[in-house]
Amino acid sequence: MVLKLAAALSGLVLILFVGFHLATNLLLWQGADALDRAAIALHNQLWLPMAEVIVMGAIAVHFLTVLMLAWRNRQARGPQPYAQWRSKQNSWLQWAATSTVFSGSGLALFLLLHLRHFRWTPHDPGDTAALVIQTLHEPMLAIAYGLGAAFLTLHLSHGLRSLVRSLGLFYPKWAGVGQRLAIAIAIGLGLGFSSLSVLAIGLP
Repeated sequence: MVLKLAAALSGLVLILFVGFHLATNLLLWQGADALDRAAIALHNQLWLPMAEVIVMGAIAVHFLTVLMLAWRNRQARGPQPYAQWRSKQNSWLQWAATSTVFSGSGLALFLLLHLRHFRWTPHDPGDTAALVIQTLHEPMLAIAYGLGAAFLTLHLSHGLRSLVRSLGLFYPKWAGVGQRLAIAIAIGLGLGFSSLSVLAIGLP
């Protein structure tokens, strides 16, 4: 129970961060100046260093707890897959659930790439839009960011459903609605980030 709660709460922090990060980056659709102004304002906030520590801590806690839960579940069921999985192997949610470690590992690798280009490489916040466009103009990096969006969609398809269940908010009569909502939010976030790649490629 403690592991599930830790995974849920750390996941909630990360989902809120991803939503905020996407909302900020979508300003690129309003023009480079809009994104640059937002980046400058964000970097001038006194709470930013603490927020970064919280997010990085949430990433560490979430990654470790998900690995431990996956290992514990595998030990409990043994080498044979559940009958439910065998009968529903074409279900998107079942696939998302069984590939949590895979999609999470993909996201972790993508995060290192993202930090390499946008956090660990010094740049002027006022040049954020230009850096985004320059990065996504490189074919291999554009592909990497597309894969990152796909990993995010896959991971959140299961993660959002597990989150509300772990927090005791998933009532059985709303199970169907909750599953569809989880998938819709996951796809929406994935498409939102993918749209930035499409936009950046079309810009000079």
